[in-house]
Amino acid sequence: MVRAIFPTVNNKPLPGPTEDQLRNIFKKFDTNNDNMLSREELKKAFDYLGSLIPGFRADRGLHHADANKDGYVNEREMDELVKYAVRVGFTVQPKCRILLPPDNQLTNIFKKYDTNNDNKLSREELKRAFKSLGSIIPGIRANRGLHHADANKDGFVDEGEMDELVKYAVRAGFTVKA
Repeated sequence: MVRAIFPTVNNKPLPGPTEDQLRNIFKKFDTNNDNMLSREELKKAFDYLGSLIPGFRADRGLHHADANKDGYVNEREMDELVKYAVRVGFTVQPKCRILLPPDNQLTNIFKKYDTNNDNKLSREELKRAFKSLGSIIPGIRANRGLHHADANKDGFVDEGEMDELVKYAVRAGFTVKA
């Protein structure tokens, strides 16, 4: 398996979560409290974990964990789901705990790519910024950055949405080397 699409910090993979942390995250997405995870609940959990393709991950998670083939992951099958998530490299970085770098280096880098000086970043500008940060999939990172940061859904990240873009970039493992 090639881990090239997973985020790194200074070219080292981010530390993985404990199995208990992953199990608790999956359980958090059991929205109807039936102690079983549906495909939709798995999709939301993998999206929370930062999957670029959460629907695919949900399908694969079901494939690997759903031993009785009922379309749900129950308590007895949870260990296999957790093993799958660890194997494909998910990390625990909850959105609410991301702190911006104190000197806003990432913000300054993103602003540098506002080439037309309209104080907002287009998808193409984001793509160039993520490429400069070392992304090997800058187009996908730009799309995901817009998804996470573009609150008014106008197709741009403006000044008021910049913090969310930076939080996404930090969650995805992008840093600025000193």
